[in-house]
Amino acid sequence: MDLPVTRGPATALVPGTAGIISERSQARRETLRVLYRRPAFILGNIVVIGWIVTAILGERITPYDPFNAFFEGHLPPSPEHWFGTDRLGRDILSRVMVGSRDVLIVAPLAALLGVAAGTLLGLIMGYYRGPVDDVLSRIVEAFLEVPRGLLLACLELPAELVVLALEHAAPAQPVDRAPLGC
Repeated sequence: MDLPVTRGPATALVPGTAGIISERSQARRETLRVLYRRPAFILGNIVVIGWIVTAILGERITPYDPFNAFFEGHLPPSPEHWFGTDRLGRDILSRVMVGSRDVLIVAPLAALLGVAAGTLLGLIMGYYRGPVDDVLSRIVEAFLEVPRGLLLACLELPAELVVLALEHAAPAQPVDRAPLGC
């Protein structure tokens, strides 16, 4: 017995799913159509793509050496130095362009670590409750009260990632341990 040859997604072979798939794809197309009409969406994508290109190309596209090009210090923005220079005379635009790579690496990692740590804390506190919940809640609240600048000033880059992750974890833990019926 030969099976009929069909084109399209494999789920179309299941009775009643073809309409669902076409509705989903139509909804997706409509959403994209609406988004592409918004100037803020287009501008935001251009900025993000620009930062990604800048992060990938890094020092190859900077107008000046971001570490060793010393001009007169504290120059205001000008056609030669679009963002001006810092107190050591280094071009700020070049330094921002090179620094975008670190930002695009550290920010997503800190967010992921924060969500993971917050979920773990919330699960532990929700499972054990009682004294464990109270002690961990006070530790999280104390951590939230310490100024971020004070912590980051004392640490190097990998430790900054941990601090940012823990800072993102603390607000997530009360939500994770909330009762399911709420």
